[in-house]
Amino acid sequence: MMRTGLAMVGANDTWRGAENTMHSDGIVTASELSTLNLEGVQIAVMSACQTALGSYSSEGVFGLQRGLKQAGVRSIIASLWTVDDASTSHMMSRFYQLLLTTGDKSAAFRQAMIETRQQWTSRYHWAAFTLIDAVD
Repeated sequence: MMRTGLAMVGANDTWRGAENTMHSDGIVTASELSTLNLEGVQIAVMSACQTALGSYSSEGVFGLQRGLKQAGVRSIIASLWTVDDASTSHMMSRFYQLLLTTGDKSAAFRQAMIETRQQWTSRYHWAAFTLIDAVD
C-alpha cells in the first residue's frame, strides 16, 4: 500500500527532488491512510481517474480504497479507469444532490448513474464508478 497514494501540497517539490521546507512530503499513501481514525466518515468520494485501482493479490486489492476501509470509512465511490471531466462532474453533482435529498447512498448513486447514462450513452462516461460497501 506504499505504491498508491494521493498527491497533496508539496508533492511536486518531493518529486522534483527540491528541498522540502514542510513537515510532509506531500504524498499520502494508502498505508498512511489506513492508520488514520476515519470511523465517523460515512462516504469518501474519489472521482479522479483510476482511484479504485491498486496492487492485486489473493488477499484483494491493495490501494486507496483498502486504506480508507481500514481507517474506518463506511462507503467509498471510486473509479476503475480514466474518466471524462464533464460526465464525471455531472454524475458527482447529481449524486450529492440526491444524497442530500434522500440520504440513501445506493439509491442516489444508482439514480445519478442512470441520469448520466441518459446524457452520455457510452459506458466510458458512467460505468467507471463503483460504490463500495453502501452501508447506510
